[in-house]
Amino acid sequence: MPSRYSPIDTAYSWIARLVLAEKDVDHTYVEVNPFATDLPPDYLARNPFRRVPTLMHDDFVLVETAAITRYLDEALEVDPGNWTGG
Repeated sequence: MPSRYSPIDTAYSWIARLVLAEKDVDHTYVEVNPFATDLPPDYLARNPFRRVPTLMHDDFVLVETAAITRYLDEALEVDPGNWTGG
């Protein structure tokens, strides 16, 4: 299951969250403050630059909203019957 690391209140984290919701992807959310001194060691090991949002899918790590949304769009199929866009 993918994990999304991000602050709760940024536009970039909301964009990643919306794409995950639209694709109906179960994921784990971990709130992180990229400026904190006590970030989880597993997060820092995979993302030493502290960029958010971060998507971790198995051993694959993506940072930057555009890369995350493109990966989700290309890697995950959406059921057209569930699509709510116009």
